[in-house]
Amino acid sequence: MSDTSTPAGYTFGPLERRGLLLGLSAVQVAAALVAAIVAIVLLVRGAVGPAVLWALVAVPVTVGRISGRPLMGWLPVVGRFGRRRSTGRGRHRARRAQQGMTTGADPTGTSVGPQLPPPVLPEGLEDLELLGVALDGQEVAVVRDGRGRQAQYVVILRGQPDSWSLLDVAEQDRRIAGWGDALATLARQGSPVTRVQWTERTVPDEGEAHAAYMAEAMVDMTASTLPAAVIDSYLGLNAHGAAPARAHDLLLAVRIDPRRARNRWKQLGGDEPAACELAVDVATEWAAELARAGVTIIGALSPRAAAAVIRLAYDPEARTAAAVAAAHGPEAAGVAVEGAWPTAADDGWDSYRTDSAWHRTLWIEEWPRLAVDARWLGQLLLRSPEERAVSMVMEPVPEHKAVRAAEMARVADATDEEIRQRRGFLPTARRKAQAANVVRREEELAAGHAEMRFSGYVTISASSAEGLEEAATSVINRAARARLRLAPCWGEQAEAFSYTLPLGRGLD
Repeated sequence: MSDTSTPAGYTFGPLERRGLLLGLSAVQVAAALVAAIVAIVLLVRGAVGPAVLWALVAVPVTVGRISGRPLMGWLPVVGRFGRRRSTGRGRHRARRAQQGMTTGADPTGTSVGPQLPPPVLPEGLEDLELLGVALDGQEVAVVRDGRGRQAQYVVILRGQPDSWSLLDVAEQDRRIAGWGDALATLARQGSPVTRVQWTERTVPDEGEAHAAYMAEAMVDMTASTLPAAVIDSYLGLNAHGAAPARAHDLLLAVRIDPRRARNRWKQLGGDEPAACELAVDVATEWAAELARAGVTIIGALSPRAAAAVIRLAYDPEARTAAAVAAAHGPEAAGVAVEGAWPTAADDGWDSYRTDSAWHRTLWIEEWPRLAVDARWLGQLLLRSPEERAVSMVMEPVPEHKAVRAAEMARVADATDEEIRQRRGFLPTARRKAQAANVVRREEELAAGHAEMRFSGYVTISASSAEGLEEAATSVINRAARARLRLAPCWGEQAEAFSYTLPLGRGLD
């Protein structure tokens, strides 16, 4: 029987660009006032020519936009990028090989073999440290981001991608609703969760799974009446077809601030090990919520598995060596914690080059403006031959803050519209849509829905600069078919790259 259900519609509002006055930020308004004062002074002194020239320069600088960002907003980006280039801080070299290794012993005096030197992290990641906490006889990775009392802790869960496109419409909508319920639990009062993030990454599939299956089934197949030519044909297809294939890796990161659950943290000890234990407990609880929503969680990553996820994002060509090592046994799987980070990286204006790859990260600037169904991201997630990572980071907003922000936004829109009408500006469709979105937010909050602040990023990787350009063009076009508009993070590529690592970064 065919599925005749009508898919539910999901609507995203326009990117809200509010300001202090007429859409201008406080900095822009201040700059405009200073520019106006300078122009008046020049006119009073009779310098009409310089005043006109000043106006021609000041107006575009204060109100102009480039690539959707105010021109004044580019000044700090360009400044930081220039500082990194001039000081050499945009060029990272770990020099771990020159540090050598050391031999060590455990407390009983037994030799534990050579010890790797401590990792040297790129700029902006210096406060990260990959830790481990014991859970049911296994070690779970916890990433500490920050130092001292400002530190937050991240646990990485691995999900099991399923055949989403093969599910019927009713099941897809049921899972979407379950995902919303799971997110709503994070916005409750007293929750230590500051952010959650999902990352869907395409990685080369060398066909190990098919090869393992064939190795196990070969005896039965040869003993059966199945012709040898059929077996040889399948093996040949696997050998020739595995190289261009892509596997999908689904990761979910849960980031907590232990200070938000102070009593529970103190009961566990109130120190860093207690914060790690709290992070694992909270992630485990949320994994159970996801399971009820139909999301299959394989489990939390171990330190070596988490290190492999990070390292292989920087160095995709190391994947083959990691797979070979894992074949020798589970204890060899993954990457040593000290080797999680890149050994070399160069931060460019439009790309980020690391060990064996070139990367470009783009921000999802516009989400679908028309109603879409649950399958709308399929164009980007399911049909990508390129190596890329799509990530969304979400921050639960407490109810009282969400209500206050919606009320302030509605007042700001009404005030701004009144000023525009007085000055003779016509209302635009975009501003009407923005105002309608605020009203919808208020209604949803009044109905008890939780609000999430979110942002999305896409990182594209290739083995060469030329390949990166081709892959980026292809991904941007595919995203457009999914009604997404991607904007490159010019001058911030190294920082933006970390937003697609499962670290819960990407929201200020």
